[in-house]
Amino acid sequence: MYVVFRREIGHILHVCKDSGNPYCYFLELRDETKGGAIVTRLEMFLEKIFIYRWYVGFFLFAILVLLGIHGSSIGIYSAILHSPDTALWGTNRVIRSDEWMINTPLAFSQYFNGFAYFSDIVRGTATDMFMVYAQPVRDFMVIFRPFQLGYLFLSPAGGLAFFWMGRLIVLFLVSFEFGLLVFERNRFCAVIYACSLSLAPLVQWWFAINAIAEILIFGQAAVLLFAVYLNTASYWKRLFLGVALGFLAVSFALCLYPAWQVSCSYIFLVAAFWLFFKRKEAWHSLGMKDVGIVFLAGVLWGSLCIPIFQRSLPTIEMVRATVYPGSRICLGGFGSLADFFKHGLNYALGLWLPAKELNGFTNNSEAARIFDLAPLGIFLALGHIFRKRMDGLLAGLLLIQGFFLFWWFFSWPVWAAKGSLLSNVTPERLFLAFGVINLILLLRVLALSEQKEGMSSIAALVFSAAGAAVATASSYSFYPDIFNYKYILSTFLLVMMLWYFCLQRKLKALTIGMLIVLLYAGVRVNPIAQGTASIYESRTVQKMEALAHQDDGLWLVMADTPYCDIPIMAGARTINSVNTYPAMERWQKLDPAGKYRDVYNRYALIHVEFSREQTSFESPRADFLTVKLNPEDLPTLGVRYIFTTQDLAKENLSGVVFDKIFEDQGLYIYQLSY
Repeated sequence: MYVVFRREIGHILHVCKDSGNPYCYFLELRDETKGGAIVTRLEMFLEKIFIYRWYVGFFLFAILVLLGIHGSSIGIYSAILHSPDTALWGTNRVIRSDEWMINTPLAFSQYFNGFAYFSDIVRGTATDMFMVYAQPVRDFMVIFRPFQLGYLFLSPAGGLAFFWMGRLIVLFLVSFEFGLLVFERNRFCAVIYACSLSLAPLVQWWFAINAIAEILIFGQAAVLLFAVYLNTASYWKRLFLGVALGFLAVSFALCLYPAWQVSCSYIFLVAAFWLFFKRKEAWHSLGMKDVGIVFLAGVLWGSLCIPIFQRSLPTIEMVRATVYPGSRICLGGFGSLADFFKHGLNYALGLWLPAKELNGFTNNSEAARIFDLAPLGIFLALGHIFRKRMDGLLAGLLLIQGFFLFWWFFSWPVWAAKGSLLSNVTPERLFLAFGVINLILLLRVLALSEQKEGMSSIAALVFSAAGAAVATASSYSFYPDIFNYKYILSTFLLVMMLWYFCLQRKLKALTIGMLIVLLYAGVRVNPIAQGTASIYESRTVQKMEALAHQDDGLWLVMADTPYCDIPIMAGARTINSVNTYPAMERWQKLDPAGKYRDVYNRYALIHVEFSREQTSFESPRADFLTVKLNPEDLPTLGVRYIFTTQDLAKENLSGVVFDKIFEDQGLYIYQLSY
């Protein structure tokens, strides 16, 4: 009989050698601290889940994809298109327009052009779908965006489920593995960390766009593979690991959202250096063969990436030349200490964001943070180090946190901002890195500590009350309108409880408390939805699809921006669908003197309205464009169909005939002839 001791839980596991089942010890789990009593069925079940966690994850993923379950807010279209709501539970989030109004319609449009690299459906002209807004394409390079593969062989509903559920489940599993690595195999800390990232309010409010999940997945996975590389003696295995690391590096780079990529890269690099210097025995095994592996991996992936940049170089140059976002640069110095108190310590606000809609100077997405109990992790890490127990990972992350704080408080010269790459990091995007660092600091100290190192109950209560007061005051000062006395009291007591569990080193209680908080603040953000009926069971979309199938003429939308990307989901070539980069040649036809060049030279949602004056352009905000179009310019644009909420039958234009060919509850489609 074999005996295995698991330190963090304290069980002795008896493995039956004769059964032929390597996991039959679940039947004989015994707890040394209980005098050999049989361990509860729950503990046995959790042990099985732990061992088979990746199989469980993939099984759950397969079931959810087959059912078409996702978190998209496309159910909003049910009110616009008079179709069924896809939401089974929860709330469709209007504020997540980047998802339901842009990203998801762009993905669905690809079904009507064979997932082409360049699509003429979006913008009604050749548009790079791979490099800008990262849409699925039937090209070898899609392997660097593995969560889009489902679109290529599944229906829109299946592809959407594959995209949402794959990223959520893999983010949890990879974060759990990363947690086991950096928290010294402490499962409680790893569970808290995985849930705190995958269900974080910040992550959930931004989940479907800007590659927030992919950045965390690929970055953490690279650190994990590097750890395996250092512990692997076989150079054939190292070659495979080196190629895999190169794949992750390219995938991370192609997330194409530097505001989060840059700041998170610092964290992953610190973790990699910590592993390298921690495992000194691995130094002696590194040599010229490893240099050769790096070279081969670089040549392999570099040669595969060359076609991307060759095809997309004109797109890259055009985006860099735009007024927005191409000319954007940050130099730090975002605010005072009071500003940081209000914006950087308000993680408790995430508790109430799913139930409250913020209107005014910010919105729910921008207000969301990681529930990191800041600044507790910093204080505990400093205390751990000052007790003469230097830890490389804690020290490195504290230095990076200080580096980021210096960026927050002080303006930097251009050369320093660009040299550090922080010129790409806007203030509100820095909070992802802040939160990840705070979590790692907090949980690593707890993993390295023992129960006896906790504070006395009285001291823990005092410090917990102080920490809860800071979190509550910060959240209240950030957005006082949503707080009444019940919210204030609930926030204070909940945060105080979690701080107390940390200071008392009560990991089981902390795990349960954090799970409850994150399920409440994270799971409630996005709806649990099924299928795509809100779009494809609409009579209007079905009519658009039929028209687009028989005639590839250009469409123009004359309605509010939520309507502008509806035709592309039916395969209709639409001039003012989201312009991920400007169609300069088209707009210059209407502006030959270049008077409005700086207005339309941007990424933009485009609202078109008729004007009897000469065609003009306005940009009320960075990502929005209003075109006041003289109807006489319709032939110049080559418009064939107009989708609108207005009755255009009374329009009297010489040389232009508006023929109403469809009407459904205030939605009209007109065919134009000249």
